[in-house]
Amino acid sequence: MEKIERKMQEFEESLEMEKQETEKRDKEVEDFEGEMERGRNEGMFFQSFRQRKAMDKAKAKEEAKRISHVTRKSAASKARRNTYLALIGLLTIGIANSLLSYPQNWRKIALLAVVFMALLSQLFYEQKMLPENNGINKDEKTK
Repeated sequence: MEKIERKMQEFEESLEMEKQETEKRDKEVEDFEGEMERGRNEGMFFQSFRQRKAMDKAKAKEEAKRISHVTRKSAASKARRNTYLALIGLLTIGIANSLLSYPQNWRKIALLAVVFMALLSQLFYEQKMLPENNGINKDEKTK
């Protein structure tokens, strides 16, 4: 009977030791998984989005209004308009030169025409913004 009790006690002690060792290994695995998760997220691009604080809506609207005002102000600059006109003039000369040359390179003409149309549409867009900008400036001067 003593022999059985001694074996039972040894078995309980070994069971307790194995239980402690299992708990220790489980804790190590959890720590390792936590480190892996942090390491994986450390270099991710979207990590900063998760940590971002909520922005005040009134502040955001004010910032958007300020950015819009600065954009319209820069679109109204005469130097910018003159630069577009100068580039459009150069492209017109380049297209005319390509059309008048004997071996006409249609790829070059098509490319110049695409750039010409892009500049022209940008100039029209900025000119369309000009009347709105003038209205804003008149409102600011009267305040």
